[in-house]
Amino acid sequence: MRKLINLDQKTLTKLKFISAFENLSVNALIENAVQMYIKNQEIDRFKNLTDEEK
Repeated sequence: MRKLINLDQKTLTKLKFISAFENLSVNALIENAVQMYIKNQEIDRFKNLTDEEK
């Protein structure tokens, strides 16, 4: 599966800078960020469920 993410030059530069400090590739940094976002969304969605829905 091919993953396409469009980034502007400013964001890409920031990601390259952060990835240098984290010793990760830009791709790995983006993947970690997406995974963290999805996990947080799932947690928030679960917290918003009623007791009956849980």
